[in-house]
Amino acid sequence: MYRILFSTLILVGIFKSVNAQSINDDNNSGSSSSLKNASFIINKLNPLSVETTFQGSAPYYKFGLDLSSTRAVMPDVIRTGSNWSAQGKSTQKAVNFETIDYTQLVPVLVAAMQEQQAQITELKKQIADLKKETASR
Repeated sequence: MYRILFSTLILVGIFKSVNAQSINDDNNSGSSSSLKNASFIINKLNPLSVETTFQGSAPYYKFGLDLSSTRAVMPDVIRTGSNWSAQGKSTQKAVNFETIDYTQLVPVLVAAMQEQQAQITELKKQIADLKKETASR
């Protein structure tokens, strides 16, 4: 059985994108490097869809990533949060959960697309070379 967690991508994107813009600022104490093998990372993720309803509404689908496969490949994108729920008149209980910071996947997706585009360009060049070679025979 899969453990699936969904995040509101729009809200996370609004708040996290501001932080993502500061990755190359002078006050960043970490080191940075180009992302390699992004296609490998993307291929290890397990996208899922779940049909659900909310308070009698018509069924609709939610989309997300399998938490365990994401944790295995990209543990740094897993976040822990908690919600408080009422357990009586003056008692609340914290419900802890894990979620995926989907904005952290955007650079990986961009790098994977760039890798694929480089492969496509190389394959087109090889096809053109083969066409020239066969035409000259």
